[in-house]
Amino acid sequence: MEKIEFGRDSLSNSLIIIDPQNDFIREKHKEVVDNIVRLVDGWGGFVCVTQDTHSNNSSYWLSPEGMKYPPHCIKDTPGWNIDSRIKNAIHQHTRVIFEKNIFGSAEMINFFKNHLTYHPTYPHFYICGFVTDICVLANAILLRTYFPNAEITLYSNLCAGSSPEAHESALKILKSHVIEVKEWNSNVRTK
Repeated sequence: MEKIEFGRDSLSNSLIIIDPQNDFIREKHKEVVDNIVRLVDGWGGFVCVTQDTHSNNSSYWLSPEGMKYPPHCIKDTPGWNIDSRIKNAIHQHTRVIFEKNIFGSAEMINFFKNHLTYHPTYPHFYICGFVTDICVLANAILLRTYFPNAEITLYSNLCAGSSPEAHESALKILKSHVIEVKEWNSNVRTK
């Protein structure tokens, strides 16, 4: 986790970008990435990013995830890196990057649990990223579980799933967990 220097940004409006990594981003996702960059450029709050991170060792490859999915996000490989356009965009914000070795980020949850105690209002989390039906879904449900009174908005057009069908199925599940699912509009600034 990077060192955090709190400044003008408020944790009560946090943008969470899930796994915007080269191994997950395909050419067909160019518009999703372009729009995430536009969102970040106009963002007035805190930004955090999760980064799927695996080691190239037998303990990972023998895990349930390692046995089900092909090799991906091996630390320090080009595929593990955050997309350069998104990385450049988040640089201007107070931000933190959480490396995680499983779908959901317990470290991100603990960070918000520890730091949101200083904010009297309920937080509003805004979520986008990759892959809707795996890590986006897992982290959104973790946020709902640990922050039951928070507002949670997921920008469906700023996410991409493992397939269009899986993306749509995940959106239905997220709605059933009282997560607002809507499309991001570039004409509306979120602060």
